[in-house]
Amino acid sequence: MDHGDFDQIFRHFWWLLFPILSMIWGMIDLWARHRRAREGLQLIKSYLDQGKEPPPELIKLLDTKASVYGNCSTGNVGWVPVFLFAALCAAFLMAPYWPGINFPPKQSWALHLVALVFGGLCLGCLVTTLRQERDRKPRP
Repeated sequence: MDHGDFDQIFRHFWWLLFPILSMIWGMIDLWARHRRAREGLQLIKSYLDQGKEPPPELIKLLDTKASVYGNCSTGNVGWVPVFLFAALCAAFLMAPYWPGINFPPKQSWALHLVALVFGGLCLGCLVTTLRQERDRKPRP
């Protein structure tokens, strides 16, 4: 395969970088959660071996809902994916019409399809975040 073939492949499938990088990020997050949980369990085991009660903060740290980067329901971190997916949706919608970028009409539908997927993800994250905000507020 010469460089021209690779250039053609990259030119047609460059958008695959986004899902591939997302999968890599997800695997890193899973690995970090696993490592933190393993270390926390070892620490709890050492407390129990000494006949002591582990601190409640340590037990809370091992909550499965908590991420390495914090729990989205505890702050405004839950809004980050909403804005990220909205921006990506807008970028893919505008890409075929951007001056200087010439997409053939037969290929612009693919960008619109990617924008539709990002729009759906944005809507899903928005609903989830609004639900978390509602559940977090104290009820009278």
